[in-house]
Amino acid sequence: MCNDLANGLKKEAAPLVQPDGLATASSSSAALIQTATKGLPQKKCNQDAAKAYRGSRFNALAVADGVGSALDAQSASAIAVDTFLRQVATFDQSERPLTEIAAGIQEFWDSSLTALDDLFARDPQRYEQFRGSPVLETTLLTALDIEDRYIVSYVGNGSVFYVRGDFDAFRKRWPWAVVNLAAGQAVLNADTGKDELQYVLAPQRAKRPQPVVVEHSKNVDHGEAILLCTDGISSPEQARVGYDSDHRLWTEINPHLIDLVQGRLTEFLASLAISSNPAGDLLITLDRFLAERSFDDDASIGIILSQPLVLRYRARAISESASRE
Repeated sequence: MCNDLANGLKKEAAPLVQPDGLATASSSSAALIQTATKGLPQKKCNQDAAKAYRGSRFNALAVADGVGSALDAQSASAIAVDTFLRQVATFDQSERPLTEIAAGIQEFWDSSLTALDDLFARDPQRYEQFRGSPVLETTLLTALDIEDRYIVSYVGNGSVFYVRGDFDAFRKRWPWAVVNLAAGQAVLNADTGKDELQYVLAPQRAKRPQPVVVEHSKNVDHGEAILLCTDGISSPEQARVGYDSDHRLWTEINPHLIDLVQGRLTEFLASLAISSNPAGDLLITLDRFLAERSFDDDASIGIILSQPLVLRYRARAISESASRE
């Protein structure tokens, strides 16, 4: 059974988070960081979770999708996100050097899995009666914004898009400026005809899944945006492909991504010159995106807009405004 916080559109703050959405990490180039999540109206609760951490040395995003067929999936996603970000905060506020962040990431993941084990152990009778059925299963996608790079780690499906800050210069070919850093972890079951996740976070597993970890350097000239989203919005296995009459293979660009990047994000960046509350406006942009688009599942998104990207569009908007005058 879901609690009230798991229902509908929600905007939750992770522990020790700046409430205005402005990143404050002195060694990070993130200017704006925000999350939003929305459950399907016809479902009893939202099984997704999404939060951001804005720290003194680096920032982080965590987005999770509780597996729909699992008991207490909404609890699993919330615990995975909260525990991961609490460990991020502990590391950030410690005296450990950032050179140890690789070991830290494994500790963050281990803590999330241990938290799921602990929840299972607190009420074993509740879960033992469902032996053989999935319980407390969730995906988890994370991104750390640290110094000159991003470190992405994930288990399960969903997408992590790297969007070049000069994506608008590509005009109609802007998808060339977008890369999904998350490879699919769902495979087609030939018997059922449905996709099945190969890896998820879950308690009481003899073999724990190892997160995929990807590092991506930052673009100091144009900046970038990092978009994390659950499979309600995008996941690699959802991409539709086909051959045309000339036997050329084509892949469909996710329509939600088109709306977000080519439409709403572009409009938001164009408004930066006149915005007195860019973090609040970014949150409104994400909320409207989730409210106005039609999804087949719970949908959650986290976004990091780097400082070079924000400064680039703000300067251009100011210049264009001045030229019109």
